[in-house]
Amino acid sequence: MANWISNGADTGGSGAYSPGSQSVGYILANYAVANGDTITLPTGTFNWSTGISCSKSITIAGSGYAPNGSVGNVAAGTPSATPGAPSLATVINWINTGAVNAIACTAPTTGNLFRLSGISFTGIAQNSSGPGPGYLGLSGSPTTDRFRVDNCRFDMTSFYGTMVFLSGNQRGLIDHCTFQGGVACEMIHNSANGAGNTAGWQDDIIPGSVQCVYIEDCIGQLWNYTTQTNKGATALIQNYYGARTCVRYTLLNFCHLDVHGTPGSVGGRWFEFYCNQLYLPSGITGNQTIYQLRGGSGIVFNTTVTGPGTSLGDTTSVYLFTDENPPYGSTNPPYGPGAGIFSGGATQGPASSPVYVWGNGTGVNAASTAPIAVNSNYFVSTTQPGSMTISEKASQIPATTYSYSPYTYPHPDTGLSSTPGTGLTAQTDLSITKTLIGVTSGAYSPPGNNWVGLFSTQFSNAAKAGAVEWLSSSDTTYVRQGMGASGAGWTISAYSSGVGVTFKNTNLILFPGVASNAQTLYSLGFLDSGTLGSGNINFFIDMGNNGQLSVSIGVSVWLPALTGAVFTTN
Repeated sequence: MANWISNGADTGGSGAYSPGSQSVGYILANYAVANGDTITLPTGTFNWSTGISCSKSITIAGSGYAPNGSVGNVAAGTPSATPGAPSLATVINWINTGAVNAIACTAPTTGNLFRLSGISFTGIAQNSSGPGPGYLGLSGSPTTDRFRVDNCRFDMTSFYGTMVFLSGNQRGLIDHCTFQGGVACEMIHNSANGAGNTAGWQDDIIPGSVQCVYIEDCIGQLWNYTTQTNKGATALIQNYYGARTCVRYTLLNFCHLDVHGTPGSVGGRWFEFYCNQLYLPSGITGNQTIYQLRGGSGIVFNTTVTGPGTSLGDTTSVYLFTDENPPYGSTNPPYGPGAGIFSGGATQGPASSPVYVWGNGTGVNAASTAPIAVNSNYFVSTTQPGSMTISEKASQIPATTYSYSPYTYPHPDTGLSSTPGTGLTAQTDLSITKTLIGVTSGAYSPPGNNWVGLFSTQFSNAAKAGAVEWLSSSDTTYVRQGMGASGAGWTISAYSSGVGVTFKNTNLILFPGVASNAQTLYSLGFLDSGTLGSGNINFFIDMGNNGQLSVSIGVSVWLPALTGAVFTTN
């Protein structure tokens, strides 16, 4: 996988590739950029007026930023302490006023991931007729490559428009991003299968699965939200035309989430909104809405409200209603809220797969407008019901019951874990005496059969496997380092029996200074081979609290002797 260094512009360039000399668009169009490659933009602010198009699953990344690895408090059901994007040194100022996105990507099917990371987007993104071009457009299908947008900032200040366009029900993840816009801003527009297309209502939905677009550990906010008195239609995301979306562990600073019913057209299909927090400023008047549900079905739980506006006595609603016009019969409104999968190409009715709302915080209630009714289109409870009605698969006609479980958090594509871990890897648990050092008895003597490697993702307590090691193609000086080991009572048989011994590095471990490209360090792995791409990973240490280190060019990773890595059995 190659790393192409651009000059930060969207267009321009000539001749043979030279790092830092050509634009992003020129590199994509004229050089052998392959799926899995990276195009890096340097530090600075770059005015883009043309934009780029991409049909490959690559990474487009900014420079000089520290990724935010914080995650939500799973036990408390709240957003992370520091959601949203970190400080970013690469800025794209989008000045095009036509109907085009700054970055437009059509997903192929290659088994790779399209990733946009570490870039701040500014510019009005609006034309004379209203919401116009966005910063990012992603299109694909449920079977094409997934996307990840992380550690980015999208900022339209006081203007309104759409920043990110999603289409085709492509699966993906938006995490640790900040979105900011003016009143009525539709920050993310999920158009799924498109207006008039009911395909998104005819396929099977599995709750708590990878099928959704996931938005987690993000911030969505109304510009100058602490002094605003009316958020209007300001939404982090609006979902249409068979869309399926999960928003979790996200902070909503005086903005809401919306699932459209879309009068005369096709409503959003499935939603999972949980563990989010709404901030209310002091100047508000009247009741507020955090989730505006006009179509589809799904679950809503563990929503909390904070801010000075919570002391005014107003309520915050999970608000369910329909956009469709009366009269209401068995097929109208066809898209709910509370409607399930279509049967024979037609709706089963507006209450075939109810919405479930539970466990929300003080001041958060559920309300509806006729004909949408509690205990029919939706159910409300203090805790999760043990059994819930569902009709989201062809095999669930007529409706059946299920028990909901959320999808893995943090999302596996983040490389993060809610429980960073240390210890034996899964492959070593049952065979430590064979794979650790290649002998079955006696004390371990340095240098032995043990090397240390650096990893850009986590192992985690749950998986104990799967982390991605640094590559010499990205850091040309990177090699695994030999490590001696000692410790109180250390022998192979004692350690594997768990009788209370300590294993630690005897010697200073010093990696060469990073060259070519800055790296991210999430984990250390201890291996039985010094050859990159070979051997077994026997032990690992994830960075604590989902932290990570951004290792700049010229900086070395090192472990002090006797204290750098310590494992203890008990």
